[in-house]
Amino acid sequence: RRIHSVGRKNTTMSKLTIHGALLSNNVVPPLILLKEKNIEFDFKPVDLFKGESRTPSFRAMNPMHCVPTMDDDGYTLWESKAILRYICNKYGLDDWYPTETDKRVICDVALDFYNNSFYPVVSRIFLYPHLFPTIYSTPSPADLAAAEKTFNDEIIPTFKKIKAMHVSPGEFLGGAQPSIADLCFIILLQQTFEYNKDCVVSKTPQMVQYLKSLQRKLNPKHPEHIKAAAA
Repeated sequence: RRIHSVGRKNTTMSKLTIHGALLSNNVVPPLILLKEKNIEFDFKPVDLFKGESRTPSFRAMNPMHCVPTMDDDGYTLWESKAILRYICNKYGLDDWYPTETDKRVICDVALDFYNNSFYPVVSRIFLYPHLFPTIYSTPSPADLAAAEKTFNDEIIPTFKKIKAMHVSPGEFLGGAQPSIADLCFIILLQQTFEYNKDCVVSKTPQMVQYLKSLQRKLNPKHPEHIKAAAA
């Protein structure tokens, strides 16, 4: 197998294969990034409801049996954010994942903020009970109130703080242009706006404007992936 040096371009690169399901808000961001940069790749659908991620062959690639799973000429990797970083490092996509320390750290903070703070609250309380009602139970009034308070008092101020960390702040977490962190937010927000229009996330002006900005920037170029993920 060929393992490419991190952060360096390679002119004889193998084509990536992404295994995943388009309904997953973790699978679509790497696909958008590859499309955005016109990088050829293969996409292999995985039917999670039929257990296709739990077969012996899949678990040989990824013992965690999660999607997306990437295969680069026999070198396998999972976790969406790790795959995004890998793609940027392999292909030298500094515009999406800056190499300068002071800029990259903002992207890293935004990625960790999404994983550790934004996603757990928005997905488990405001989205998944509506998207997967047979799997996720409706949150209790107390849990809903606590999540709304966390969203208003902690998540939104942190979101604004990260955007303000840039020397020249813009409409995205990446500044004037989206970063790979922004790609993580668009699908989760689009699904939440679609399936739970009345929740605090869908009614917060900051989130409404942010999603509109991302859709203007990306949706015309990648409708098949973004719309499929929100369907």
